[in-house]
Amino acid sequence: MISVLIVDDNEETRRSIRKTLQFDKGVIVVGEAINGEDGIQKAADARPDVVVMDIEMPILDGIQACEVLGKKYSDMAVILSTMEPTIGKLQQCLAAGAKEVLIKPYDGNELLAAIRRVYDRTPHPEEKQVRKAPAEIIAVYSSKGGSGVSLIATNLALAYAVRKQGKTLLLDYDVHYGSDALILQMPPKRTLAEWAQEEVKDENVFREYVMTHRSGLDFLAAPFSPEQGDLIDAEEARNILKLANSLYDHVVIDVPGKMTEVSLVALEQSTKILLVLSTDILAVNNTRKAINILRELRFLGKVQVVLNRANVGRIGIQVQEIEEALEVKVSYLVPSDGRLAVSSVNTGQPFVLQQPRADISQAILAMTQSPQTARVSRKERLFAPVLRGGVMKQGSMETR
Repeated sequence: MISVLIVDDNEETRRSIRKTLQFDKGVIVVGEAINGEDGIQKAADARPDVVVMDIEMPILDGIQACEVLGKKYSDMAVILSTMEPTIGKLQQCLAAGAKEVLIKPYDGNELLAAIRRVYDRTPHPEEKQVRKAPAEIIAVYSSKGGSGVSLIATNLALAYAVRKQGKTLLLDYDVHYGSDALILQMPPKRTLAEWAQEEVKDENVFREYVMTHRSGLDFLAAPFSPEQGDLIDAEEARNILKLANSLYDHVVIDVPGKMTEVSLVALEQSTKILLVLSTDILAVNNTRKAINILRELRFLGKVQVVLNRANVGRIGIQVQEIEEALEVKVSYLVPSDGRLAVSSVNTGQPFVLQQPRADISQAILAMTQSPQTARVSRKERLFAPVLRGGVMKQGSMETR
């Protein structure tokens, strides 16, 4: 991914450039500056691959700033822009070290093409060549309320964090009724609603909104009230995930059950969808409808079904019957442990931390690894979930 710093004294121009770049998945804006002096400081902090900078600016103009950046950073390409393309000015730009000069007004395609050209022509040190792999983005979703999505999402994110499998972020995208902050007992000072109203939305500002749990898990909270949830639209949800993808190894999203534009973005951008249901007939019916929608959206290939409260015995529908109804295999079984689950919420001690050896905790920890589903005997399918939580593997339940 190519990181870009925007330097221009005109706020509308900066906003326009940012909006153009946000639609390209291969480019990320890491900051904005209002003049050459500010640009030099922001470049030192963010170390972008490319700086897109205007020439005519107060305090320190673009040509002077370009010269400073060229002397300091051999791996940072500068694109200058001007409304007065005289021969003398173009010569000054090239002499200062600019890789390209764009004549205003230019369109988005011109800008993106120039960014890619100068990036490809600029040598990069070995440490910058080793770029972070794309994040694993896990959307935890259920088409029926009360299936335990938030509890699973928070504990799954914590499981990644405590297993030290890279940096992990929990995103509460239930923007109207999010409860992850309550489950973690981390009252936020700022939420997605305040983020949506920020003028500058770069990595530095993003980090100001992220809270860090004592486990090392990073967390971005849903708005305080339902009406604030309307501030987050599809574009906002997509841009947040784009930033998160560049900063984290794992992103766990608590997805609302209603098919909103935010839900659809989360499902679209995810690399894995954990589709959660319980063993009652209403949950199975709703999940079957959800699977049909996910199939139409071509998302079914990344769906893994999670059967929550799987050890209810004869009270609920059995695993094999659920699989037959859904026409999809169940990947993970999470046993019911109402006492521990309620205690973990009321005390702010998530169960994967409070009792990591409990069956329910082991089942969540198993989700941090790939599922190995297999056909086993009906007896094993019916009673193994009662004995221990985990993932089906070669005819038995594997615990970790």
